[in-house]
Order: sequence, then structure tokens, then C-alpha cells
Amino acid sequence: LSLHDALPIFKKLGISILVLDKPVFLEDSKTSIKIIFGLAPNDKTSHLDALSSLISLIENQVKIEQINRCKNTNELQNCLNQILS
Repeated sequence: LSLHDALPIFKKLGISILVLDKPVFLEDSKTSIKIIFGLAPNDKTSHLDALSSLISLIENQVKIEQINRCKNTNELQNCLNQILS
């Protein structure tokens, strides 16, 4: 998990997700990344609840595997709707 600070320049809080077909390996060649989350804050604090929920999701291996099995955007959207409901 890699977190980066961003300026609160967005009108509405948002989260994006990118699921790669093939993992990207970091320089150490042992660590791979297949799912990338982006968080778009709209102020300095309201995104903290979203970040907490996102961390809970990332720590749940079953849910991460469900996301990894999605083959297209529609499957991913349905999967996320089920996970988040």
C-alpha cells in the first residue's frame, strides 16, 4: 500500500480504482502491485473516514481476491457494490 498526500482541490470526495491485468513489480522484484487506489480529497479531514474504510478493505484478503477475479469494468462495479453494501 502506498499513500501520497494531495491538496484538497476537488469539489467532492472521490475514490478511484485501477486493477491491472498483470502485476507491476517494484525495484526489489519481490513486491508486486495489481490494484491501485486513488483518493481525491475535498478538504483536509473528510477523506479520513474514506481512508479508514479503504484500509479495512485492503486488509481483507477475501475481498481483494474478489476484486482480482473481476474481468471487466461491469464485474468490478458489481463486485464493489456488493463489498461496500
